[in-house]
Amino acid sequence: MPAIYTIDGESAEDVNGLGNGVTHLLAALLSENRASVLPIKVHSNNGAGSLSDIREGFLKAVENNAGLLANPLGGGRQDQASREILLSAGVVAVAAAGNNAKRGKGDSRKVVALANLSGVLAVGAVDLQGQMADFSPGHEGVSIFLPGTDLLTSRGGTEERKYTGTSYSAVIASAMLAQAKSVDPDLDTEGILKLWEQAWQSKVDGGPPIIDAKKFIALARFQPD
Repeated sequence: MPAIYTIDGESAEDVNGLGNGVTHLLAALLSENRASVLPIKVHSNNGAGSLSDIREGFLKAVENNAGLLANPLGGGRQDQASREILLSAGVVAVAAAGNNAKRGKGDSRKVVALANLSGVLAVGAVDLQGQMADFSPGHEGVSIFLPGTDLLTSRGGTEERKYTGTSYSAVIASAMLAQAKSVDPDLDTEGILKLWEQAWQSKVDGGPPIIDAKKFIALARFQPD
């Protein structure tokens, strides 16, 4: 679907690259799925954004009948109003847990907003060895850990490069959930958490538990009534 935007006086074009990167990755992961992807731009071309812009983006998602929202942004203030826009409409909200841990300052291992709000699925990152990525928040407050390092995507044009961050982990989670909701449209956040617990893979040398995506989708397909 064509991208839409919330910033007055600007187009939906992504000049910074993160939006393109996560959208390309999501589209690739859903290439054999009938889910529609609607990119929504909530930050200006200089990277600035306000809570009101983000809320407007969430409202546009609801207006377009989104069943799932992937939020790759992390940081800033908690915003219960944004959360309520999504949850009151029955939208499953997935958000990046943040990349602050490597900075090693204060509460750098804590999950950032929007992912730190109740009812939002917070996604942390593991590296290629299955260990918690050095930039990812720890176990507390993280709903799920998925790959978040050296992921191939394009931030514009035809060139593909490898990128790292919980933004991309959140996209992988969203693709997995979109496929699960395609077989069970009524699957909600509580149901997702229950299925995730059943689909844990074994930890790798003490790393965090990782989801077996195929098992998760199979569980969603064959849930008992």
